[in-house]
Amino acid sequence: DGVFDVFIFDAASLAGAARVFWRLLSRQAHAEPGITFLRGSRVTITAEPALPAQGDGEAAGTTPLTVDVLPGALHVLAPRPA
Repeated sequence: DGVFDVFIFDAASLAGAARVFWRLLSRQAHAEPGITFLRGSRVTITAEPALPAQGDGEAAGTTPLTVDVLPGALHVLAPRPA
């Protein structure tokens, strides 16, 4: 659809992280004040101090990091329906 779905989790403790995780699993993220949901075709991530960043498990540099959706850039091969 040409946009990123971004979830920001505000969980400063193990108990807070467990609560956020449970809300996500039970599909009640909208009811959790510690979860912010945003959408956009360009996302910039910043942190103080700068932090390492990963993309799909690979090193992607450090923050600040800006990523853009490139519509049509991903080609997917899949078997035809039977």
